[in-house]
Amino acid sequence: MVGGAHIGYAHQMGSIVFGLEADFDASGMDGSGTDNNPLFIGPVHGEFSLLWQGSVRARLGYAVDRLLVYGTGGFAYGNAEVSASVSGGDGGGGTVTAAAAPGLSASEENILTGWTVGAGVEYAFTDALSARLEYRYTDLGEATYSATTGIGAGSAKFGVTYSQVLAGISYRF
Repeated sequence: MVGGAHIGYAHQMGSIVFGLEADFDASGMDGSGTDNNPLFIGPVHGEFSLLWQGSVRARLGYAVDRLLVYGTGGFAYGNAEVSASVSGGDGGGGTVTAAAAPGLSASEENILTGWTVGAGVEYAFTDALSARLEYRYTDLGEATYSATTGIGAGSAKFGVTYSQVLAGISYRF
């Protein structure tokens, strides 16, 4: 579940609508995975969270009466957090943390940048109030996260891509 706000400017020439839009969202997206890393004494389990995200996009559409069908695309950014643990690395089948293995980076955040593209429909209930439904695909590229223990160092790359279906209400001034 994502919640946020958007702001923008649109201009209409006949049935063609074009403009710029920016948004910022708090995000609840997360994921996880496991990899066998030879530098550790057990599988490395990683968890990923996208804490917040935003975009600045162009929008181009075709209006029929109060309905707008549009495409959108542009610059995207987000704050990703990754945490890692090693099963069995403490000799007892537990989790290696920064306290159990000095020097292990158990959690790290990166601000990532990339691109987003999508399409949607917007319906104007009044001249000032409209509702929209939009699909967007976003690629924030890759981030490398590193960990160091007493027996070696390792790193993992996380590619951050995701699809969203967004619903929103807009008020025009």
